[in-house]
Amino acid sequence: MTSAVNVIEDVGTTERFMPYALSIVRKAGLAYSSISAYPTPVRLAMEMSLHEEAERRAMEGELAELAAAWHEAERVAGIADDLLLPRHVNVFLDKHRKP
Repeated sequence: MTSAVNVIEDVGTTERFMPYALSIVRKAGLAYSSISAYPTPVRLAMEMSLHEEAERRAMEGELAELAAAWHEAERVAGIADDLLLPRHVNVFLDKHRKP
């Protein structure tokens, strides 16, 4: 596994790794070979980089969902806060709120 990590680190980022891996495979004359013929560190690094990309996308989607839920909760909380206040308090707050 250390060799696979080193291969990815040599390139710098996982986004740049796949084109790099394909160039290694071509130079080794394995372009039309089964993936099982690829060097083990390259195969493992390919798997690692693809999983990292999938995890990154999943996290971005989860963060977007959390942000949307947070905004909705703030909106509902604002409505709930205003429901229990007497009218004169709401008038006072509106008058003294800073923009």
